[in-house]
Amino acid sequence: MRLVFLNGWAASSAMLDSFKSQLPASYDLIILDDLYQFELAEIVTKIDELMTADTVLVGWSLGGMLALYYASLRSGKHQAKALILLNASACFLERPDYTEGVKREEFDGLRQVVQAQDSNALVRLFTHLLVDGSQAHKEDRRLLKQVFNAQVLPSWKTLVKGLGFLEVLDLRTILNSIQQPMLCMLGENDALISASLISESSQKNTHFTVKIIPGMGHFPFGMFAEKVTSSIVDYLTSLNEKSQS
Repeated sequence: MRLVFLNGWAASSAMLDSFKSQLPASYDLIILDDLYQFELAEIVTKIDELMTADTVLVGWSLGGMLALYYASLRSGKHQAKALILLNASACFLERPDYTEGVKREEFDGLRQVVQAQDSNALVRLFTHLLVDGSQAHKEDRRLLKQVFNAQVLPSWKTLVKGLGFLEVLDLRTILNSIQQPMLCMLGENDALISASLISESSQKNTHFTVKIIPGMGHFPFGMFAEKVTSSIVDYLTSLNEKSQS
């Protein structure tokens, strides 16, 4: 089975080492870093090129939003076998009719750090956002210090473009149009994405399965990697068994 992984904003593949090491050898993992440097149409084309009959799209945070966007457009040979969304929602930023998103002032604070092109400040702030609320925040912070630093950041242009996607994408109305099985995994203590909101979204689509990881924040690849990976494998194994029965 092929897993095409759409990475999150500012993230690098090095942050996924624990996740990668625990996947069964039978899984073909392809990681797309910095996908958001492209226009949406280009992103769709790049994912198209990797699609096979047994491809599962996995997206973390912004990557999950891009996976949702792709799935809303594609059917037939380009349709993913399933979607797995990690710490992702259909709408990231708060709206007048949507109060569960990230607050505008918090988002603007992140954008100001990017506009100032202060690498060290960005690493500190983003690390905090990833581990905030997590029961394993100390351990995850230590791990991130080893794999997330100024040297692995995307270009400032790419970071700005990614923030633009987080700001404008609102995919709430497309959830009902997606027919593939979807597993949404979220941290109980995620400071950015509301677990209760995802549960409400699942009621709009019978293909949507929600799994909340107790104690986890917005970073699913550190101390919680084993739970996340085993949940993904169990879900995909169950899908295969259903398709063969």
